[in-house]
Amino acid sequence: MTFTANQSSQAHVYEQTLLLDTARKSIYDLLKSRTLFTEQDFETLELLKEPRIIDPATAKEKGIVQEIKEAKIPAGAVIFNVEY
Repeated sequence: MTFTANQSSQAHVYEQTLLLDTARKSIYDLLKSRTLFTEQDFETLELLKEPRIIDPATAKEKGIVQEIKEAKIPAGAVIFNVEY
């Protein structure tokens, strides 16, 4: 079987779409089973559709985190800021 450049690109896009869908489903299943998010929360917040920043109180309320406290960083400690 011979592939043209276009067929190869289509196959690659299809494969990447399958990988993304599988990852999204895994994350959904994990959040659904280990947090207090309801189906309504997923729809309202558009979780896994749009980037979301959830405030600490909501994260605790929904079971994403169990405890929130101030980080204790020693004076003079080297701090790195990583952006991506």
